[in-house]
Amino acid sequence: MIVKRVSIPLDNTDLKCDLCGSNNIADTGQDYVCKDCGVVLTIQKLQYDRPYNEDIVQHSVRLGSTQIGTFRERNIHPHSFCLRRLSRFNSQCSNKETAENHASQEISRIFDVLSLPMACKSRVGEKFTEVWPQLQPGSRYKNPEKLAAILIYMVLKLENIA
Repeated sequence: MIVKRVSIPLDNTDLKCDLCGSNNIADTGQDYVCKDCGVVLTIQKLQYDRPYNEDIVQHSVRLGSTQIGTFRERNIHPHSFCLRRLSRFNSQCSNKETAENHASQEISRIFDVLSLPMACKSRVGEKFTEVWPQLQPGSRYKNPEKLAAILIYMVLKLENIA
C-alpha cells in the first residue's frame, strides 16, 4: 500500500495528540486528526473567511466519523480496543436525537431550496420537538421528513407566508 505523505503547515507543529502524544497531526479542512491513532483532536478551528465575533463560538461542523488508516492498521495499534469502544459510544444516540437531527437537516434543506425566510425556521424546529413525541409509534407521520414538511407548511400558513 502506498501512503502519500502530506506536509503539515508550520502553525500545526505545536499540536499534540490527546491520546497517544504524537506530533504527527493532519489538517482535514474541518478539524485536526492524529495520523498515528486516528483520533480527532478537540481543538477549536477558527474560520478566517468571516470576521471574528466574540458572541459566537465558531466550531467546525462534524459531518461524520473520521478514521485514519486501514482496518488492519487500526486493529494492530495498542489502543485499538479503546478506540473501538469510544467510537461505538460516540455513535450511540437516542431515537429522539436521531429524529431531531434528521428533521433539522430536512428543514434546512427545504428552507434553502425554496428560499423561505429563516425567521420561521426556528419556530418549525420548536414545533417538531413538541409534536414528534406525542405521535403514536408506527404512525406514518412519525417519519421526520414527512413531519418536517407538514410543520413547515403549517408554520408558513400561521405566519401568513404563501
